[in-house]
Amino acid sequence: MTSIKPAARFVSCLLAASALVPAAVAADGTLQTATDQNAAAARLSSRASDDIITVYSRVPQRIDQVGSAASLFTAEDIELADLQVLDDVLQRLPGVAVTRSGGFGQNTQVRMRGFTTKHTLILVDGVRMNNPSEFSNQFGIQHVMLDMIDRVEVLRGPQSGVYGADAVAGVISITTKRGSGEPDFRLTGGYGTHDTVQAGIGSQGEIGQFGYAASVSHIETDGISIASRAPGNVEHDGYRNTTASFNLDYRPRDGLELRSGLRFSESTNETDSGYLFGDPVLPDYLFQDSPGHVDSEQLVAHAGFTADSLGGRLIHNGQVAYTRLDSLDETPSSVSESLGERREFQYFATYRFDGSSRYLGSESFFLAGVDQSRESAEFRSLSGAPFAAIDESIDNLGFYANFNWQLAEDLFVSLSGRHDDNELFGGVQTGRAAVSWGLPQTWTGDTGVRLRASYGTGREAPSLRQLLGQSATFQGNPDLEPEETWMLDAGIDLISAGGGYRLSVTGYIGEADNGIFSVFNPALGVSQPQNISSVVEMDGVEVEAAARLADWLDMTIAYTNARSVQVSNGQQLFGRPEHEFSVALTARPTEQLSLTIDGYARSDFLSDYPSTFEMSGFEVFNTSARYQLTDSVTLQGSVKNILDTDYEYKLGDGTYGRTFDVRVSVQF
Repeated sequence: MTSIKPAARFVSCLLAASALVPAAVAADGTLQTATDQNAAAARLSSRASDDIITVYSRVPQRIDQVGSAASLFTAEDIELADLQVLDDVLQRLPGVAVTRSGGFGQNTQVRMRGFTTKHTLILVDGVRMNNPSEFSNQFGIQHVMLDMIDRVEVLRGPQSGVYGADAVAGVISITTKRGSGEPDFRLTGGYGTHDTVQAGIGSQGEIGQFGYAASVSHIETDGISIASRAPGNVEHDGYRNTTASFNLDYRPRDGLELRSGLRFSESTNETDSGYLFGDPVLPDYLFQDSPGHVDSEQLVAHAGFTADSLGGRLIHNGQVAYTRLDSLDETPSSVSESLGERREFQYFATYRFDGSSRYLGSESFFLAGVDQSRESAEFRSLSGAPFAAIDESIDNLGFYANFNWQLAEDLFVSLSGRHDDNELFGGVQTGRAAVSWGLPQTWTGDTGVRLRASYGTGREAPSLRQLLGQSATFQGNPDLEPEETWMLDAGIDLISAGGGYRLSVTGYIGEADNGIFSVFNPALGVSQPQNISSVVEMDGVEVEAAARLADWLDMTIAYTNARSVQVSNGQQLFGRPEHEFSVALTARPTEQLSLTIDGYARSDFLSDYPSTFEMSGFEVFNTSARYQLTDSVTLQGSVKNILDTDYEYKLGDGTYGRTFDVRVSVQF
């Protein structure tokens, strides 16, 4: 916990300073207008009531009807904080631990509530993005640039009852921008430390019955060395990414919308694949400088419709989607290629009750649907040591239903159930139950109080590479069984009169059984995945808060206390700090200028490799500014890691020191 103390002192100083600044700012007349102050308050207040999310039940719902722990990050939040990649967003949310191996664009893992990366479902515009060709079904979130992202919704806790496999820990849903309003045209450009260059072009809007949103962005950087320990940390490992996105909607009449989307990214990140052997202090297998690179392509294409009937009470949704995730990994000693593909069809219908029944409020609805998918994985060695060749696919057919019941004006119950028929593992049932209750004002006075709770079960099948292996030293295990889990959480949401502050606190407990871990046999020099007999216990507390400290100053806080312990040895799982804390303060001294200072801290934790090596906790602070020069020109700049802190997410993997960047955006 010692590493959390500097962050606490930092926040205390900022809070003390905030009491002095309003008078000084008011004296020179730089405060925002009353209209702007009220708008800021409305934005803060809405986070506990009017915000809409779709990830909970697949259809739009107010966030105050949601019984599970949910967080929302909007395009406005992204702009104010000058964030560039998805893991920057996730690090500001409770219950999510992010681990990046090296600099910009390098391998990034997301662990939610102590679960591994493979247990978190990633959706882009409702399309599943988990990669069936990866060992852990991991999707490369490090390649997701934020310029075309409209919102990021995060739902924590088992959601297999709604989404099936990959949603054991929760769901991260990414929604890209779609066309609305008058057409516009945007140009962006930027430059930063390590010779980082950014450029982008985009347009979105409505033309008659059509809506469109299109963009192309490019980022290129010399980067930093993945190898952080001597004799490494000399050769920089660069990164470049080009992403193109296009969404097209057609609304021929009221109650009917046809939509389509295409997103493609091509990236190259240089890597270090050499290893350190025989060091008297450091363990073996730490990265060392060497040539190597990974070329990646991500393609997602989808087309669907939404149609109303029965006067808008019955809504039909259908979508077909195709994803292709391709990578070529080249090192001095080998070249390997992997390809993951997914073809998916889904249809669901939602019936909304009219509220005429005493026991079924107007927000009640029943949803039922079916989805069918085929996941394919190819993995082969093109040169070097022989790897296991994989060319397999798995079919899955799922049926699901969701009943959202408004029992009273501010009391909502959600019951979800799902049956999946997996080609390899047969039929399985999962479910989720949740409740959200806004207490009457006669009980709570001016403070809005909401209680919520949820219980969910999950089941995750082994990946194809876990079943079939990938090399002579990493063998597959065809006898693996699916992992199973359950989790219960309960929370309280508070919001002050007028929206001056909001606070959400969630506690959870759960267990994961039959977990799949790689077990090394030193006599044979071979690793093989095994179902361990020991249960993993998970419990923790998540806190999310926001406050308007002054008419011109907002603060957000996220804190996580997470325990993920393998019962057989009593050890916290690797890569999962017990304590994480983030804070951000945004000041708007004038209508044109916003300034943000943010910090992130974590306690000591175990490295991913070796998993017994204890890493020191750390604190990192950043600042950013945004200035509206004219109605069409915006200037942005940031300084990351202000204190030039030396830290690591994994033993031997590099991280950035102090960096700078500036950007300009022009909109017509």
